[in-house]
Amino acid sequence: MALKLEDLKEALDCISEAVVVSDIMGKMVLINKATIEKLKLDKSDENQSNILDFIPKTELWKLENARERADSEYYEIVLRRKNGETFTAIVSGRNIVIGEEAYRISTILDVTSLKETEEKLLANTKEQLKNLKNHIITKVSKNAQDTNDLKAKQNEELHKYSLDLEHYAKQNKDFEKIIFNLKTKVIKLDKMNEELRAEIVKVQKDAFSFKDLLELQINKAKMTGERFSLILVTIDNFVELLNTFEHKSKMDTIITATTRYLKTMLRNFDVIQYVNDGMFYIIVINTPNLNVTLLSENLSKSKALLDGMQLQFTAGMSFFYKHDSVEQITYRCMKDHNEHLKIKKDLENNG
Repeated sequence: MALKLEDLKEALDCISEAVVVSDIMGKMVLINKATIEKLKLDKSDENQSNILDFIPKTELWKLENARERADSEYYEIVLRRKNGETFTAIVSGRNIVIGEEAYRISTILDVTSLKETEEKLLANTKEQLKNLKNHIITKVSKNAQDTNDLKAKQNEELHKYSLDLEHYAKQNKDFEKIIFNLKTKVIKLDKMNEELRAEIVKVQKDAFSFKDLLELQINKAKMTGERFSLILVTIDNFVELLNTFEHKSKMDTIITATTRYLKTMLRNFDVIQYVNDGMFYIIVINTPNLNVTLLSENLSKSKALLDGMQLQFTAGMSFFYKHDSVEQITYRCMKDHNEHLKIKKDLENNG
């Protein structure tokens, strides 16, 4: 029996997210109750509105790009309600055929509150980092001033005793001890100064470790109810590649290229971070469980990068639960990764 539009109506009304079915010209031929509430529509607007009426001109190119694809990849767009209010949404769409007619079914997720929370957390994080940098800079400046003061005092004392140094050196061994202690203090202060400068550079280049980022995401999820998942991707033949290159810089190029490749399958607001030894962690934000599972499978496919070098990947994943700690979600992710790796090796050994 052929599928008809009216067959979808009852099913769509059971979905909590806004769902729109439109024809190739953008006319909305079927919407659910959530869409009417989200876009501030009247019941009479159904079958009379065009989806283009709810998209600002500056955002239309995003819709055009999405229509050129047949998949359901998510993209971010600004939409306009009937009353003129705008809000940020995450949209995914898929082309379907009903009764030999081509349609586009789109799911709309309002992320306004998520954006506001994200901006607040980002502002707080920046302020904390700014305070940390100011504290370290103040500490370095004070240490540098102490070093300069000590050096000035040393030079003053050395000048004072320089004329009689030989005489006092022979008669008073304690003076040599004083000079030695002053030099030792200067060396220690110089070393401390260098360590603090190195600490500033580290803060500026990498303010947070992956554990810090994951902990921030967990705290954010517990506060807002936001869902996220964790994926661990490893380069299976990392050791083989490492032994291929004589220079570490070439291996760094491989890691950079791999990171760019993985980003092509992620969204702008997903987080990816290289850890070490060919390991990458990915935080996938606000994505249905099925989509994360499919993403993990896609990330496990081998890929030729840089002059045809074949990189082999294994991926494991875990979903976030509201009582999770960093250690718990990481453990489940690594366990799932190891199970996939064992299955892969068993298949290779069995031929």
